[in-house]
Amino acid sequence: MIINLCCQWTANCRAETQHCSAVSTPRPSDAGIIIIIFIIIIIIMQVRFSSSDVIKETEALSLRTQSANTKKLTERLHDINYWKAELQRQITDMISETDLLCQQKLRLENALRATEIPLHIATDNLHCRQRRQGIDLVQDNVEIYLLKVRLS
Repeated sequence: MIINLCCQWTANCRAETQHCSAVSTPRPSDAGIIIIIFIIIIIIMQVRFSSSDVIKETEALSLRTQSANTKKLTERLHDINYWKAELQRQITDMISETDLLCQQKLRLENALRATEIPLHIATDNLHCRQRRQGIDLVQDNVEIYLLKVRLS
């Protein structure tokens, strides 16, 4: 595109030189114009090569950054999966421990219900002994044992 512009400018300069030969302004020669065109082309090529170098460096930097971020994300994913498994294991342990505690609670409730009848019998016997009068009202080993059962 620039070469086309330079060629057009050169053609315009030639045309003006032919029409304005009486004007005293010096016109560049064809050799000077060609040298200017080559200099412009060289500058354009240098810009193109330096821009391609910048593009390559930017791409390499992007790839390094992406690789580093991918590595960090992989490590983070590994950590998250590890802690997820740890939490799942802790939850499973807690559920099984809770189940064991519920079973123990049921056994204790059954044991408590099993002791209610003997306690009721011992309390009833104590009340019967305390209602005795006179010579029948005695505090013997049986009554002391019934009091121990009732208080414990």
